[in-house]
Amino acid sequence: MELKPYQQQVINDLYLFLEQVQETKDIKEAF
Repeated sequence: MELKPYQQQVINDLYLFLEQVQETKDIKEAF
């Protein structure tokens, strides 16, 4: 399955968000 550019962007954003959550250990800080 080939990702469309916007799908890749969503995945990138999710990945960055999850990294942020793991760093802060607090979901509220990640927003």
